[in-house]
Amino acid sequence: MIPKSFALALSWGLIVAWPAAAQDNPAALTQVDVRASATAKFKAIDNNGDGLRDAAEIAAAADGHFKLLDRDSKGALAITRGCRGKRAARKAGCELAAFDANRDRKVTPAEHHRVMRQRIMAADANRDGKISLDEYVAWATKGVRP
Repeated sequence: MIPKSFALALSWGLIVAWPAAAQDNPAALTQVDVRASATAKFKAIDNNGDGLRDAAEIAAAADGHFKLLDRDSKGALAITRGCRGKRAARKAGCELAAFDANRDRKVTPAEHHRVMRQRIMAADANRDGKISLDEYVAWATKGVRP
């Protein structure tokens, strides 16, 4: 059985990264595919089952995702050398460069949580501080062919 913290972290990573990947290559997926996958992923991380992602659930998922990435348990994520400039995020091993607010080549939990929250809150269409399933699905399917 997969520990809940691992499942939450994995789901959080997929929920944030997957819509961006779908939007980069919208021809690869249809809205039916995206809606089904987004719905399943959203429900997997709706801890209290109320149909909303609130600040506490987002913070818990971000924390689990950081712990999953912090394999050496040093409390910071190292950024690969050569990860500077506008195109750095597209280089292999440079995905975390955008998280490094102070440019010290390390991503702290606070930096990681700030960016993850910004990314997921982009789905909050009505700006109420919570994300509904409908908001998330609409965000995930943005730019995907019908």
